[in-house]
Amino acid sequence: MAESGTKAFANTHIADIYAKFRPAPPASLIRAVVQRVTQGQHKAGASGGDAAQVCVDMGCGSGQNTALLAPHFATVVGVDVSQPQLDMANRMQRHVGNVSFRVGSAEAMPFDAESVNLVTCSASVHWFNLDSFYQEVDRVLCPGGVLACYSYLGCTPICYGRSLRDTFLQIWHDLGAYWTQKHNLLLEEYATLPQLYPNDTHIGSSEGGFIVSFEDSMEGLVGYMASWSGLDKLRRKEGEEAAMTFPDQGKEEALGSGRHRG
Repeated sequence: MAESGTKAFANTHIADIYAKFRPAPPASLIRAVVQRVTQGQHKAGASGGDAAQVCVDMGCGSGQNTALLAPHFATVVGVDVSQPQLDMANRMQRHVGNVSFRVGSAEAMPFDAESVNLVTCSASVHWFNLDSFYQEVDRVLCPGGVLACYSYLGCTPICYGRSLRDTFLQIWHDLGAYWTQKHNLLLEEYATLPQLYPNDTHIGSSEGGFIVSFEDSMEGLVGYMASWSGLDKLRRKEGEEAAMTFPDQGKEEALGSGRHRG
């Protein structure tokens, strides 16, 4: 997360919820990203030994996305401004030998020039100052390097055999006042994210086969919503009772008795 996201994810309670209930990107997406890095390295004339050496996961949170990249790179570094998130990441990924975590911001990346093959941002780039972040990405990427930004807002949780994708998106819209303007990038699957390079491409979740669909318990559904920064912001402003209105809506829909609010 960038500095603007520090408060949203800095407390230990939110870090615990985030680690327990946030989904991970699908394997199909990770494979596509790694393939793009390999192609970029070959075009840049890198030898097989030089390809796919260093990956940096910016705004790594508790490290779910970071760990998925470990099998494909010699070194993977997760970076976040939130120490509680990094403490959780270190506990969760302590057995992965080529993964490490450090404090740092997207606007001042703690890496040397042309030292990174891939920069990933999983559900995080909308928190960054894009102008500063893009300058830093351009500085640290090796020739042929790749910036990959993705998220999972359109995931499909399934509970008691019912898909709750539309319900979650409706709840997201109902929380409208508690999202930043940049959160609209999530709704658009980053399709309108400004380009860094002329050959940047956008692949939608359906087009690329990157759908996150998972069977979940009621606890998991409520926990996922509780990890949303918008809901946490509402809780801090209006109290726990007001915040629980939204998870209750999800519960009712999962049980087949819910009604979307207008």
